[in-house]
Amino acid sequence: MISEPNIYALYFIERDSGKCMYYQKFSGVEVDPDRLSGFISAIVSFSEELLPKMGDDWLKTIDRGSFSLIVERGDHVYGLLIVDKSVPEVRAKLIELVKAFEKKFGPKIKEWKGEIGVFDDFRNDVFRVFPAQSILPQYVPELLTRLSKNVELSPKMSAILQILKEDPNTNLQGISRKSGYDIGEILEEIRSFVVRGLIRFKVKVLEDDVYQISPRTWEALMKGVYQLEKIQKIYGVKGVEILFANDGKRSVKKIAQDLRLNPGFVKVVLGYFLMEGFIELVTKET
Repeated sequence: MISEPNIYALYFIERDSGKCMYYQKFSGVEVDPDRLSGFISAIVSFSEELLPKMGDDWLKTIDRGSFSLIVERGDHVYGLLIVDKSVPEVRAKLIELVKAFEKKFGPKIKEWKGEIGVFDDFRNDVFRVFPAQSILPQYVPELLTRLSKNVELSPKMSAILQILKEDPNTNLQGISRKSGYDIGEILEEIRSFVVRGLIRFKVKVLEDDVYQISPRTWEALMKGVYQLEKIQKIYGVKGVEILFANDGKRSVKKIAQDLRLNPGFVKVVLGYFLMEGFIELVTKET
């Protein structure tokens, strides 16, 4: 059995403008979506002009040795995956996501003016296709429907659901701590629920939560300022200030007070940081 390759990142690029509409980072390489989307748009356009009568025989894979870029074309967007190796099974999943993206956001795609964050709720669709790749420990599983009593559950899944019943805001880290199972075991248990659309993920930021900038974010910041530029585009300078205020000591409430910002706004920004993996939960103030 061939193992599924590592998925590093997923992009949706508007065909007309070449701008990045949606970006999902998983792991591995760090690439500025705007620069990459411009590059891919130019390469694909050149390929189509070079072979205008070849139908589907256009550039679909760019092999860089240590990683590959898989490209699929929809009616309005290009879908792009960065992976460590290209296999047909992963391309099929990319085609599935391109179709789902265009079906879900058809009118929005046509009206899109370059705003960031418009398509963020596609994240749960990505979870269903790449559940093992795209789920982070800080995510909170949310059961979307009441399970029938006839559904057989493993002891592990029963324990997971009991923890969520007692506290619906428990994230995967918390479930691991309370159950004694490692996060890998938990993900394996809930994977089928995600694929079937029975569980989705959210983030929950509480006022007494304490966060710190994740190691991978510090590493990325040492190499460039793309993350800061992205944050500033979405939330302005205050968003950057909120990021660096996560020193592992101050609570969400204290950060809002120190920066003289609305606590609700701070929670929204921190929720985005959690989903992107920019920060991680440390503890709760006592």
